[in-house]
Amino acid sequence: MHSAYMCYYEHLAKLALVANKQTMFLSHMLYHMEWENDSKQMIVHLNPRVKRQIMESISEGSKDINRLANQYLHKLTKAGLIKSIGGGSYLVDPTSYGGHKYIQKHLRNKSSTIYETRVFSEDKNGVVESYIVTDDGVKVDLS
Repeated sequence: MHSAYMCYYEHLAKLALVANKQTMFLSHMLYHMEWENDSKQMIVHLNPRVKRQIMESISEGSKDINRLANQYLHKLTKAGLIKSIGGGSYLVDPTSYGGHKYIQKHLRNKSSTIYETRVFSEDKNGVVESYIVTDDGVKVDLS
């Protein structure tokens, strides 16, 4: 069986290990990822303010938001979806969120639509054009 096919199911199995709110927490972490030139990886810096914002958006009315956020982080780490690198920074397993096109954070904040054109034929196999259109109508090429 093709390895990419099996990886897809391995990562679905990882997601099955965490509860719905923890998955929502992970999706917020994906939004906050930034490229770090030193390590050449996508890093999430979760200071207490960012953790509080995430928790307020997914767990309304919780009394101890910081403790609950730390429990979510522990569960995501135990499932193998993220890895702590210290100082409130985390690596997200890149094969879990996939995506071969990186969209910079300032464009993620402005964009509501991502377009991709693919052509599958003998001579052209794969992505022909990838772009986003920001809310103000600017087309940004990702190819």
